[in-house]
Amino acid sequence: MPSFTNADFSNADFSKSSYLNDQASGLRRLMVSPQPRVLSIISAAKTQPARLMSNLAASLCSDGGDVLIVQNSPFPSNVKLKAPLIDFIHKPMDVNQMTTQMDEGYYVAALLRHQQENALDFERGSLLDSLFCKLAMQYQFVLVETKLNHQQQLPIKTLNLGQIVIHLTSQAEDIKQAYQLIKQISTQHIHANIESQPIGILVTDTSDEKAKIIFRNITQVAKRYLKLELKFIGVVPADEALAKASKLGSSVINAFPLAQASAAFKAIAKHLDYRIDDRSTSPYLPHHASDYARNVNHRLLSGSGIFEGAM
Repeated sequence: MPSFTNADFSNADFSKSSYLNDQASGLRRLMVSPQPRVLSIISAAKTQPARLMSNLAASLCSDGGDVLIVQNSPFPSNVKLKAPLIDFIHKPMDVNQMTTQMDEGYYVAALLRHQQENALDFERGSLLDSLFCKLAMQYQFVLVETKLNHQQQLPIKTLNLGQIVIHLTSQAEDIKQAYQLIKQISTQHIHANIESQPIGILVTDTSDEKAKIIFRNITQVAKRYLKLELKFIGVVPADEALAKASKLGSSVINAFPLAQASAAFKAIAKHLDYRIDDRSTSPYLPHHASDYARNVNHRLLSGSGIFEGAM
């Protein structure tokens, strides 16, 4: 995996004009690059989606993908994460010191410290966003396990340009919370004038038939009251093989490749993995996002502060 060296950061000038230009430059690179594909997964379920993230990453890796998980909630105790990215925004560090490689081949990094749930100030938020962009460029897929902060916003604004996925189960509380998250994200995008991709829905611990009913019902409500289109990402059935694989410290596709859950994760990975070889559009940005990204560049460089009050 290519990586940045100390030279990439040692001469960094973290004045306001510098990090505004750096942020705009990062967005321009993402506009023209064939990688990465960034998915922000927000869970409406009570349990943290660490197992979901690790199994999805392993499935993408099994198809030859270069994958990074960036997470905000605690990972299993056997995973020794490096310091979070927020600790490196002023340091000339090699990014290898920010990531941990797992046995299945994917990498894991932390974004923030767990107590940092308030919006970041303008400078720290912009620097973290820029660092995230640089790190993401080293991978084909970046899976971001995140949540909305106390201001009901994503922790860094670049995530709004990628695919946002809501994870839920068939529990009534989860379905209600999923719709609330969709509403909050939609409100933020309207307020910031962001023309985003359709929000994805990923259902676990239920059957394919029931998951599609849940998706249809949420879609109908979102279309009627929010004028939103949603996207069905997939379903992972309840499968004891998941818990067994977790106890073995392995992904389900490696420990139990014939399990129902393994087939489900492979199907989701295949659905997400439209070929990186297709250079006609960037898999990071939606087709219509180039105008928005150019607008972000202009507002950053002009100092109008698109991220002010949103970090």
